[in-house]
Amino acid sequence: MRGFEPATLCFGVISSARAFIPSAAAAVRTGDLGAFNDVLEKFGKAFERDRNYTLILRVRHNVIKAGVRRISTGYSRISLADVASKLQLDSAEDAEFIIAKVSLDPASSPVLSCCHARS
Repeated sequence: MRGFEPATLCFGVISSARAFIPSAAAAVRTGDLGAFNDVLEKFGKAFERDRNYTLILRVRHNVIKAGVRRISTGYSRISLADVASKLQLDSAEDAEFIIAKVSLDPASSPVLSCCHARS
């Protein structure tokens, strides 16, 4: 009895992965979204050609989770604007959404508490 055999196209081109792996692994490990975006920009065309671009975009979430973990171990309290700055996100609202999502993961420790300044 033979198992499922994927198409040969799945094994076709791994040239982009070879150059991508060391720098992407470092970005995922450190949670450096800027470095990950640089690698994605540099090798994006190769990933599109290899039909791996959407797979690589899914790794972005792991980079962000690692960054949130790194921030949560270093700070007991930090503003969402500072989190957005450290993770190189566009806005504090993006940081709030991401932290809320990451805090649902049982393996993570960040706790989101919203305190709005009153004038």
